[in-house]
Amino acid sequence: MAFNIEEIIVQAAQQYNVDPQLAWSIAKAESNFNPNAVSPKGAVGIMQMTPDAATVVGYSWKDMYDPVKNIHAGIRYLKRLLDQFGDIDIAVAAYNAGPGYMSTIITRYGSSVSSWFSRIYDETRGFIRNVQTAYQDSYNNPMFRRSLGPFAIPNPVDTIWGAIKGAWNWLWGTEEEVPVSPVTPEGTIATTTTNILPILLVGTAVVLLLSYTKEK
Repeated sequence: MAFNIEEIIVQAAQQYNVDPQLAWSIAKAESNFNPNAVSPKGAVGIMQMTPDAATVVGYSWKDMYDPVKNIHAGIRYLKRLLDQFGDIDIAVAAYNAGPGYMSTIITRYGSSVSSWFSRIYDETRGFIRNVQTAYQDSYNNPMFRRSLGPFAIPNPVDTIWGAIKGAWNWLWGTEEEVPVSPVTPEGTIATTTTNILPILLVGTAVVLLLSYTKEK
């Protein structure tokens, strides 16, 4: 039976309320969508499932050799990790290194990415970087434009507003709290304090405009 692996990933991610681009990026980093992939440690399939991970989400090891079941199991496992840790970076690391390992790491070093990233396995650091790269590449994938609607095609109003905010930040050196990417070694959130001067200037301009309109 012919099927489109990437579309099944998207559909399963939507079913389990997981960001489809994140699920796609995990599959890309794990196996490059190869249903026959087997790791040196024995993980199998598109989502590189292990016996323990399969059992946790209610699948048998035999199921993991079925590409569709492998995808569903992997995304259900990713959802479980996202719910457990409440943090994308930690969940992605746990997908590779295991939730027990990452629980120990964040208990010892804290949950901030900058506090634990240098202390985890080299393989896991490489996996996180590969997922980050894949996630950014996913924006160029026409499959998402066909399948995801608002996930890939921004609302024109949002696009215009984003351009205005970008120009504003460039002119005045201000930033709002913005996710840099789903997984970054340096941290996921960049924050600065908003400069009050631009707000005052805008407020003044609005008052002057209203006064001018009223006079006319």
